Amino acid sequence: MTLTDISERKKSELALALQAQALDRSNGDLRQFTYAVSHDLREPARILAIYSQLLEKH
Repeated sequence: MTLTDISERKKSELALALQAQALDRSNGDLRQFTYAVSHDLREPARILAIYSQLLEKH
């Protein structure tokens, strides 16, 4: 019977799992940020479109 020390492997697996969690959190933060930025950038374009429609009508 042969015993193998897998403590280093378990440490590596734990570190990898923690990195994956951190990446998931970071990606979520980035998704929220890009949503907010894209919304803020679309608003001026929408206002310009409304004003141009008003000008066309008059």
